[in-house]
Amino acid sequence: MIKKGRYDAYISDVVIGEITESPKKKQKQLFPLIKKYDLTELKTDRKAEEFARKYVEAKIIPEKYYADALHISIAVVNKMDAVVSWNLRHIVKLKTQIMVNEINKRMNMPLITTCSPEEVIE
Repeated sequence: MIKKGRYDAYISDVVIGEITESPKKKQKQLFPLIKKYDLTELKTDRKAEEFARKYVEAKIIPEKYYADALHISIAVVNKMDAVVSWNLRHIVKLKTQIMVNEINKRMNMPLITTCSPEEVIE
């Protein structure tokens, strides 16, 4: 659907870092996909860090998983429609989405949807 122009797809520098730290076999699978789909990299900035910290302070995401909060906040500050992730523990969870959006509303930021890849495949 990305190649057909149905979706614009992005990737955060946090995800790039996670892939870089993964086993070589996984890197060889994932980096070619990033190139194939020409994913635009979104960078962590001060505003994303600020929102990630708010999500952690609100106990939406545990401090230990701050990177998960960054995944969401980078998407929010860049006005993405959704975060697509396989992380069902901290990101793709109704409670997380509701609580994140409560903070976003209070801070006049866009609402975000969190979903699994299966939910966007047609």
